[in-house]
Amino acid sequence: IGGTNHPGIVLSPPRLRTIEQLDWLARALAARGFVVLAHRYRDGDTRYQLRDVDDVHNGITVLESLPTVDPKRLGVVGHSRGGSASLRATAKDRRIGAVAALGSPIEIGRYVTALRDYAPARYAAMIAGYGATPEEDPDYYRLISPLTYAATMKAAVLLIHGTADLIAPHQHSQWMHEALLKAGNTRCTFEQIAGM
Repeated sequence: IGGTNHPGIVLSPPRLRTIEQLDWLARALAARGFVVLAHRYRDGDTRYQLRDVDDVHNGITVLESLPTVDPKRLGVVGHSRGGSASLRATAKDRRIGAVAALGSPIEIGRYVTALRDYAPARYAAMIAGYGATPEEDPDYYRLISPLTYAATMKAAVLLIHGTADLIAPHQHSQWMHEALLKAGNTRCTFEQIAGM
């Protein structure tokens, strides 16, 4: 991309690290003048959630160093796991001015516990990735839940969720929106897409 002062976006994938699923979004953002850094998370099957936030921070650092990017106009976008990581990164990194989370789990302990009864195979996969059940390590689950950081999130926030999402129900984004408003962040928007 030519010129200078373009906004930069770090684009983060869902749980299986398939950034190709977000190619449509990367291309649309680039066509509108954004410099898009799409990434895959580093390898590792257990307790990867903390590394995810570091990967988003590293992406921001790379964008910030590019001569075509305006370091005052940096944002992050993520889907599912990527949205969760993007929200947590935004709470900790003041360089991020805006975040969009698409269909993201927000309160991870509740999310995993709910899977136990209606999706046992997915529950087992999540426990393997998180390294413990919410009952075994509640502190870890609080640490990786974006809802924990609502009071420190000052950036503009866009939450998008389909009402028919059975992986991470749309109430997750609703909880985040309510927590952000309660914390005084008036720059947050929650968009529900009916039937998606």
